[in-house]
Amino acid sequence: MNKEIELLKYQIKLMKMVIGGDSYPYFMYLLDHEVTEDQTNLLNSLMISMNSRRRYLVDNREINDTTALISDNILNKLQNHGITVQELNVNSMPNYHEFCGYIDKIMNSDINPKYLLTAMHRQSMFSELCELLLKDS
Repeated sequence: MNKEIELLKYQIKLMKMVIGGDSYPYFMYLLDHEVTEDQTNLLNSLMISMNSRRRYLVDNREINDTTALISDNILNKLQNHGITVQELNVNSMPNYHEFCGYIDKIMNSDINPKYLLTAMHRQSMFSELCELLLKDS
């Protein structure tokens, strides 16, 4: 088993050399911090919800169900981490403090929310939301 783990770590190291961090900084961040697929799915779902809320408020529209695009399975997992639908549908602009709270609930303790947002932004993922949250940090 130990040899298999060492081989896997070496293969990941080789992949990182081939891919390069400048092209995919978010994915490199996830690899470097051993973020699981479940954690990534939860993070992406949270970002989708927060981004929907941001768009509703920018367009001066009433907050609708920002979790409509999130599967019931993911919503259940979020609830298992103490994140409720009501919390995601709150009628206020997403902020950095809120984002940090979600990261604390779903990620490893060594995740730096600011670096995570910066990596997402550099990879053009949720760019406007990342800018908003980074300005608020």
